[in-house]
Amino acid sequence: MCNASASGNELDKNCQTEPVTKRDQACQTDMDFAWMENEKSYLEHLLEELANLKSQLLSVQFSEETFKENNEKTKFYTGLPNYQTLMSVFNLTSPCIKRNSQNALEPFSEFILVLLRLKLNLPLQELAYRFNISLATASRIFDRWIHVMSIRLKFLIHWPERELEATMPVVFQRNFGKKVSVIIDCFEIFIDRPSSLIARAMTWSNYKHHNTINFLIGIYHKVLSRCFKVLSRCYPSF
Repeated sequence: MCNASASGNELDKNCQTEPVTKRDQACQTDMDFAWMENEKSYLEHLLEELANLKSQLLSVQFSEETFKENNEKTKFYTGLPNYQTLMSVFNLTSPCIKRNSQNALEPFSEFILVLLRLKLNLPLQELAYRFNISLATASRIFDRWIHVMSIRLKFLIHWPERELEATMPVVFQRNFGKKVSVIIDCFEIFIDRPSSLIARAMTWSNYKHHNTINFLIGIYHKVLSRCFKVLSRCYPSF
């Protein structure tokens, strides 16, 4: 009887323990699923935040993605009409740029640095801050690229034909020789003082003590008239 009673007690304990264990396991499984869902939501939030930060970074930095689908931004920062033209000029010049392991920037970033200086006349110090490099490095990059661009893009510059020598005034030939094609000059024009403080500061000439703007012109001579070959847009004084 004792053995039977003991067996009965053990059976009761098993009957009581087994449902509790299954219930605990079910609760644990539910907690695991809930934890996984929370982790999934948190991961999706991090990925979304990372994408936003990447987008903000691209808007500040100048990479190929910055200009790829934004011709307006390409024209503003580089002066070139669209991304395709930008990449054509880059592919034409970049293979001739000497590089080594100590280069601080990628070739495209160096190229954009040069175009920013040419188009917007940004100081080298500002470009150094913008690209997180030293002033000396920015200067070396600009000098290196300008030298290559002057050679590789030379075919895009069209000067008057040498047949102009036949109509060139004697005084031109005497002072400049027979090889002259065009005379380049920069001239300054007085303007009224702008109401904008920024424009007033940009156009102030310490040399002339007045607000002025500057033009770059190129003139070549014909038989009966002098003709403009080059006329730049106006630029503020420096």
